[in-house]
Formats: sequence, structure tokens, C-alpha cells
Amino acid sequence: MKTILLPIWLGQVTRNFFRTDVYHSLIERADVRFVVVTQDEKALDYKREFVHPRLEFIGIKEIGKTRKEAFFSKLALNLLDVETTAIFQRRLYKTEQSLVKYSIRKFITKCIGNIPYFKRAFRYADYRLNSDDTLKELFDQASPDLVYLPNIFGLLDVKFYKEAKKRGVRTVGLVNSWDNTTSRGLMRAAPDSLIAHNERIKYEASSFHEVHGESIHVVGMPHFDYYLTSRPSPKDTFYARLGITDLNKRIILFSPLGIKEDDIGERTIKAFIHAVKNKELPDDLILLVRYSPNQISFFKKEFLDENVVYDLPGFHYEGKTPNDWEFYLDDMQHLYDTLFYSSVLVNYGSTLSIDIAAFDKPIIVIDYDKNAWWRNFNHHTLLRSYDAARYVSDEKELKDWINAYLLNSDVDSEGRKRLLNDQCWKFDGKSGQRLGDLIYQILCNGLGEKSVK
Repeated sequence: MKTILLPIWLGQVTRNFFRTDVYHSLIERADVRFVVVTQDEKALDYKREFVHPRLEFIGIKEIGKTRKEAFFSKLALNLLDVETTAIFQRRLYKTEQSLVKYSIRKFITKCIGNIPYFKRAFRYADYRLNSDDTLKELFDQASPDLVYLPNIFGLLDVKFYKEAKKRGVRTVGLVNSWDNTTSRGLMRAAPDSLIAHNERIKYEASSFHEVHGESIHVVGMPHFDYYLTSRPSPKDTFYARLGITDLNKRIILFSPLGIKEDDIGERTIKAFIHAVKNKELPDDLILLVRYSPNQISFFKKEFLDENVVYDLPGFHYEGKTPNDWEFYLDDMQHLYDTLFYSSVLVNYGSTLSIDIAAFDKPIIVIDYDKNAWWRNFNHHTLLRSYDAARYVSDEKELKDWINAYLLNSDVDSEGRKRLLNDQCWKFDGKSGQRLGDLIYQILCNGLGEKSVK
């Protein structure tokens, strides 16, 4: 019997592991056992939902940041010379108004951050000078043969990596989102084997983070398998869930930014209501305002109107942070139905653009927020390069493109295919199985002998 130890702190990670074939393909192997470390409260819920004799959950309190941890975390954020880092630095300067701090950050990024040797030296120093025995007892109890790190940029995953490295336990880490390799600073954990959704992430991990290309394995996006293996709910069932009584209504899906300064979201909802009432948009449209699960603190029904419906998906733990949400199978089905029954997506360039590309539905990106400091993030620039979406500079363009897409949804279909193929690598419903098989192969035979250049 071989034991895989893994930390799961975020609902996104729970979904991407337990609700995909990654978990199912591994647990069906009689010689694999899992020990999952998570929050105390979540451990109780998981024990009730995921029941298996070879699956154990251990609940722990959140591990706080020490001064050393804060230092290395901040330093890592400035060791990646990409545009996203520069934007964060300029934004901090506006807040702090300290030219000295800004200059130090720029020096670290432009000078030190472009020296490959220093990146490797930083990781070594982080490991040698910023390790502790917080997880010693837990590792003693679990006695793992492999540690799987499903959120390689997460603080808890970094700590698990360090403890595993001390013990000589093999590690496998996953870059779990398209923006992580350009928005989360230098990768502080270089596992024996790194998993990437696509070739682009593999390139960025190798070029920006000094991770050896031979240790990086591309498998696709396991949580996208669901879009090929599932089926939509009946239309009347889905519409009833949203409180829509007229089955002839067509849905325009709007994903708000979900931050305090999102006055553009309010403007967009107002513009839609006004356009429908003034027949600038068809009167059979419903605007479905779907917030992201982590936007609970910003969720509000700004304007009550017969043509506007609000939706906040997921289960949220009371008294926890906005990131403490869970996505159950019903929530996954609800997302599938939302994408399937929507005619057009309007958003700010979020990951939902990739999701709806799996259904080849038109995408509109709001580009009339002059305070959109995130506009030139690396992953936003990448999204624009696919020519998969129309960027609208005002409410009139928004209305024009909604009308145009409603008349011909095939416009920009080729760009959406480029987006989907580049981000998913293989959109074939088998990514979860590929990742599960790869983890098992590494568990049994080992791969990725060199993770750092």
C-alpha cells in the first residue's frame, strides 16, 4: 500500500481533485491510500461526503505567516519580471507614495529577478532558512510515499513541499490556473514533477521560474472534462432554478468584477435594462448576473428588474473568508447549464471566457473602465491575442455586439477554438484520467528527476 498525502484548503482545489477523474482514477487502484489535510470544519464535511476505507481526512488550524514567511513571500512576488508584476508595483506605489520602496522593488525585479542563478539561490535560501517543524507530527502520522501539491503557489503547499524535501519524499505539484505563472511571483516550490494544463504554462514555468522542462508534464484541464461527459438539465428545470418563468427568454450571461470599485458593473446592468425597455435590444432577453463564488462579500442585487436575474453559486462557510467556498456536483451542473443555455457572455476577461469557449458561445469583454488597472495583466493580454472576444469601449458598442452575436453566433468562432485549444491542450474528456495515471506512475516508478535547472 502506497500513501499519497495532499493539502486541500480551497474549494477550487477540492473541485479540481475530488470531483474529477484525478481522484476516481487513483482511488480505484487497490494499492493507493490518501491522507488529505484540510481545515477542521471542512474535514468534517468531507468525511461525510467522500467515504472510502483508503481515504483519511485530517483537520488542522490555519497556519499563520511568520515574519520570515512574510519576507520570503514578498520577495518572491518581486522576482518575476513580467508586466503583471510591474502593474502591482505601480499600484502599490500609488497607495504607499514611497519612491524608496518602489525603487527597491523595481531593482529586485529588473536586476536580481533576471539572474537565473539567483532564482535558484532564492528557493534554496527559502528552504534552508524558512523551514520549521510545523508539519513534522503530521508527516510522521501519515508516512507518505508521495506528496501531491494541487495548488503549487499556495502557502500550505509550499510548507508541505519543504517538509517532504527534508524527508526525501517525492513531490508532484500542479499549476492550477492560467494566470498563476505570471501573477503569483516566483514559484517557491520546485517539485520533482510539475503538472501543467497546457504547453504555454509549461513554457512559462521553465522560462520564468527556472523549472527544468523535463520535469514538467502537460495533461490538459481535468475540471473541463465535465463539459464533455455531462449533459444539460432540461431547460424548464434550469430556468425554474433561476426563477425564470418564460422558457422563450434568451440569456445574456454577465460576470461582474466583484470588487468595491466596480461602478462599471452597475453601469452595465443599467445600460441593459435601458436598452431592453427602449427596444435597442430584443425584449426576449434576460441578463443573468452571475457572481464568482469568492465574490460573496460583494454580492448584491443592484437593480430589481423583470429582465435581470442574480446568481451566487457555491456553498459558503459562515464567518470564513470569501475563498472558503465549496463547489458541489449540483453547482457544477448549474455552471454547465448556465453556459449551455446562455447566448452571449459579457465579462472582464475572466476564466469564465475559457469555460464558455468550451460551448463555442460568443464572448464580449468590457473595456470601458478607465480605472481598469488589471487590463494589461499578462493573461489578459494573452486572451486578447486569441481574437476570441470583442472588446467594447462603451455601452453602445456593448449593445451593438450583443445584437450582432445574437444574429450570428459563429462570428469569432475560430478565435474561441484557438483559446480553448491553447488553454486546454487536449479537450477530450480524458485530462483527469491522464493526471491520475501520471501521479500513479510517479508514485510507483518515479519521474522528473531534475526539477530545477
